[in-house]
Amino acid sequence: MSFEKISETEKKTNLFLFALYTFISIIAMFFFPFAGFLGLAFLSVPVTIFVLKRQTSRAIWCSLISVILVFLVNYILALTLIALIFMVAYFYRYSLKEDKDIRFRILGLAGSMVVALLLYILLFSIINGFDTFPEIANGYNSYIDSINEDPLFESYRSLTGTEGAQFDALIAQLQAVMKFIPKMLPGILIGFIGLSSILNYKFTHIFAKKYGISIEDIKVFKEWDLNWNFCWGFIFGLIFILIPRFNPAFDVALDVIGANLLVVFGMIYTVLGLSVIWSLFDRFKFNNAIRAIILIVISLFFGLVIVPILMGLVDIWANFRKLKRK
Repeated sequence: MSFEKISETEKKTNLFLFALYTFISIIAMFFFPFAGFLGLAFLSVPVTIFVLKRQTSRAIWCSLISVILVFLVNYILALTLIALIFMVAYFYRYSLKEDKDIRFRILGLAGSMVVALLLYILLFSIINGFDTFPEIANGYNSYIDSINEDPLFESYRSLTGTEGAQFDALIAQLQAVMKFIPKMLPGILIGFIGLSSILNYKFTHIFAKKYGISIEDIKVFKEWDLNWNFCWGFIFGLIFILIPRFNPAFDVALDVIGANLLVVFGMIYTVLGLSVIWSLFDRFKFNNAIRAIILIVISLFFGLVIVPILMGLVDIWANFRKLKRK
């Protein structure tokens, strides 16, 4: 890839505005859980533009300014964020120079995020001791075991007037769910990082185009598709969850495998379902206000998340979007 000479207008790019974009991405990652993947996806975009334009000093300053407040709270996290930002930025420069295809680039972005996560765990363990994470896990389990003593739940009990046996049964169910959630972390991380990588590529394409850098675009969102064989991942997840209990040595393992498969493929088919829904919006010419209302309602009511998942799965056979498939 060849770069044109940087114009005077581009030299005056507002460094602090780009740093602000990066800082807002960091805030979104840690303070808005449901939008965290958007923050991670956009995190490296401003510095990537500087790196692709060969403005290395601006890239360094942009990253330092954006994480300066993070240094005051957690310097290990700040160093990891800087490492991630530059890994992604220089990976883009390498992949564009070598003219790699989109799949290679997205896998490379996901790999960079995984490396950054492992780097954080390693640095945290070295500085704080390798027994820190087991201690955190033990503290988490201890809190769950005594969760019925939490004042919040006592207040809930008094407000709802829940009787002793009924309240104890509710607490027991909650404890079982909360103890199982850490076992779903692999699936959650895979889905989180995969979605963030795809969005990072899209965001970078949009910004790069604005600054005169050519990056091949991915398909239009309403045309995103997968081979029908991927549905087996979701089916096997359901099978592992629904298998009757027969052996204590295998029951938990099957539940964990099934739950992680459902998380990963549930996220995949949620995205595909939203793609189907978006294509229907276009077909029936819904205005932006109606689209926004429908998507907000789906995101606010947890039970409605099943709608895009089912849309994504059914579209394999129904082909609502009339896509040309092999």
